[in-house]
Amino acid sequence: MSLDMHKNQSLESANFADLPKIFKLNNDLASIEITRYGGQLISYIPKNQKDLFWLSNQISPPPAAIRGGVPICWPWFAKQGIASHFPQHGPVRNMPWKVLESYQSPQKSTISLTPEWNEKATGLSNNEIASIQNSKAIIREALGVEWSELDCIQTIELTDRLKQSIKTKNNSAKSIGVTQALHSYFAVADVMNCSIKGLDNCFFTDKLRPELSEITPQINELSLKNENLTTIDRIYHLPQPNQHQFQIYDAGQQRIIDVRTQGCLSVVVWNPGNQTARSMADVGEHQWRQFICLEAANALPHSIVLAPFEESSFSQTIQTHAYTPN
Repeated sequence: MSLDMHKNQSLESANFADLPKIFKLNNDLASIEITRYGGQLISYIPKNQKDLFWLSNQISPPPAAIRGGVPICWPWFAKQGIASHFPQHGPVRNMPWKVLESYQSPQKSTISLTPEWNEKATGLSNNEIASIQNSKAIIREALGVEWSELDCIQTIELTDRLKQSIKTKNNSAKSIGVTQALHSYFAVADVMNCSIKGLDNCFFTDKLRPELSEITPQINELSLKNENLTTIDRIYHLPQPNQHQFQIYDAGQQRIIDVRTQGCLSVVVWNPGNQTARSMADVGEHQWRQFICLEAANALPHSIVLAPFEESSFSQTIQTHAYTPN
């Protein structure tokens, strides 16, 4: 099911009874799809182009997270800064979201969403109610605050490019540390025949090869093939949270995916590789070459510490360009 939001339509007070499981926005320039489960962007198709995001063809059912698109890692990335028994990447990617408002015109579409914390909201399934109750308990135990003391608002703006942002606000009387990421799965023809530009001179933490961490910065472009990597899991450290530009060169699809981050001190690059992918039911040995994750993030050691009643935002802006050889 999908929801086509027409010109000037507003959904400021929408509840779950009014909305299907996938929200779809179209304008003259592009289309997107967002799942209610996880508030997850799963498709972005600029006019006359192919989808920029990869989505698994073997999606695992809830409570598993959706593999593909842009899972939202919040209020922690991986299990950084929290105990190991808490869920990977935080609870909000495994719970229902609701639409706060939206706007549609021929040249611009916007939508804002937030996690649904009200287990008494209309139209919730038993599983969704359980996920809300579980997420409240997780936030309380992991961060020492109630769910109502920490806001998460996602805003997506669709013009000739896509801008996705996350705003976090601390409504409590204590300082709270947050790590976060937009875990983007970009669709490519073959990850072993792509390269990433924009990481030059950035030091990185390599989860799989700790001996490489913080020793030598990235030299020129990153290519799994050129660096003889069969898998990669790195957090690159950016010099300041101002705008940074990264480009994925995809020779097979003859396009460049341009990603610009704002408010980020980290960018994560990940692909499981063949051996790990075989053990992942929603990837498998035949899908891992079809994507590369390039993730706008604030990950350790770059956690965001929000003072009482302080807010912070980070974003990514995505568009494509004609392919030119490296």
